[in-house]
Amino acid sequence: KIKEEIQKVFYNDKYVGLVFKNASTDRPYRIEVYNSSGSQILNATVDMDFENVTFAGDNILMYSDMRCEILSIKGVKKFQTNFKGQIYGLMPYDDSKTYLLMTNSKIQKIRLK
Repeated sequence: KIKEEIQKVFYNDKYVGLVFKNASTDRPYRIEVYNSSGSQILNATVDMDFENVTFAGDNILMYSDMRCEILSIKGVKKFQTNFKGQIYGLMPYDDSKTYLLMTNSKIQKIRLK
């Protein structure tokens, strides 16, 4: 049973993610991820205020206005930055380490190490 108000829900064919408000002001949200069997596999707080959240394979993509973050399903922060232009979209590209970031002025390819 969930006793808190759910702020956002996101899912793919392997996972369901729930976003809750967090009491901490420096980490405003908590993300819980469940596998298809219903077992919780992630309970993490995030330090950014985001509008959009989605799965890309085993990664969680979060972005809002001019900031984005990529978090692994194990809770490891893989990428975080602020951009000069407004972000309109973030999506996976060829493999699990390459993403396309669309801003108001260009499309950038991001490749994680």
